[in-house]
Amino acid sequence: MSRKLALAALLALAGCGSLLDPGADDAALRSDETSYAARHQAGEGWHRRYGFTLVARFENRTGGTVHLDRCYPDWPHPTFAVGLVGAAGSPPGSAYDPVWACVGHDSPIVVLPGETRVDTLRILGPSSWDGRTLEPQGAFDGRFRLVYKASGGCRDHLRCPLSRESSISNAFEVRVER
Repeated sequence: MSRKLALAALLALAGCGSLLDPGADDAALRSDETSYAARHQAGEGWHRRYGFTLVARFENRTGGTVHLDRCYPDWPHPTFAVGLVGAAGSPPGSAYDPVWACVGHDSPIVVLPGETRVDTLRILGPSSWDGRTLEPQGAFDGRFRLVYKASGGCRDHLRCPLSRESSISNAFEVRVER
C-alpha cells in the first residue's frame, strides 16, 4: 500500500472522515453497489438519522494472512470507517463515519490467502452533532469509500505493518432521500 493510501486509511479510522481519492477502483475491498439511497432511520428534528445497508467483500489477494481489526473479540464484522472522497472542508468529512469505543483485545478477524469474506454493514449518520448549533457534522451526500484497517503477518495490530493489500474500497455515491 502506498504511503498516501496508508495515511488516508489511518486518518479516516482516526475520525477525520475525509479521504484522498486514491484513483483506481481495483481494491480488494468492494461495496456491493456504486450508489446508495440513505433513508430516514430514526430520530426527528435535529437528531434525525439516515442510513443504508452496504454489503462489503474483502478478498485477501496477498500470499499471507491478513488481520482485520474488530471492536470486540466476538463481533462478526471489522471496525470500519466511511470516508468522504476529496479534500477536507465544508462540510467537514463524512456524516457516516462511525465513532468507535472499543476494548483492547488480540482477536482480530483472520482472512487467509485467497479467502474472501462478506460483511453486511448498517451505515448510519450523522455520527456527531455540533454542541452549540445542534447541526449534524459531515456530508450526507457525495462520493465515499469504505475503509477496513488491515494488517498482515501478525495478530498484534499495534506492531503489524499495514497490509500490502488495499483496505480502501471503490468509491460509491450516497444521496439522502428527503
